[in-house]
Amino acid sequence: MKILILSILMLIACYHDPSIAQCDEETGIRAANEQNSSLAYQSLKNCENDPNASGEALHYLHSLIFFDGQGHYQSFEARMDHSFKLECKAARKGYIVAIRWFGSVYQQGDSSLNIIPNEEVSECLINMKKTSLKYADPIDVSICFSLISKGGADSECRSDS
Repeated sequence: MKILILSILMLIACYHDPSIAQCDEETGIRAANEQNSSLAYQSLKNCENDPNASGEALHYLHSLIFFDGQGHYQSFEARMDHSFKLECKAARKGYIVAIRWFGSVYQQGDSSLNIIPNEEVSECLINMKKTSLKYADPIDVSICFSLISKGGADSECRSDS
């Protein structure tokens, strides 16, 4: 009887629920920097659901989906929409590369993203002060995104939209 109980306990300890997917930032970012898009995507694809994921990981995931075509989507528009939302999350976490990307997009506008040029938003994002090598204060990002017209096609990054 003790052997049976011990065996059951060992099996339970070894069981890995495949529905509990991991965000492996370190492996994913390293793989992306080494041009291994497939490994990078597999390592980062669950980061969007991880509240502790860094803005850097979300930005890399955005790039893998948008530029490298990783992941499966029903349409190009669905791919762009998902990618855009990931970049919003990265910027909202204060990742400076994502913030500067949005600054550029709002400076020139982007018809494929339904973003019209907005000089006020662009300048706010481009001139944002860093708090560390790779990050700015997320509160400052929220202030810049709050300048986006509420309800417009380009209001997806607003916290209240």
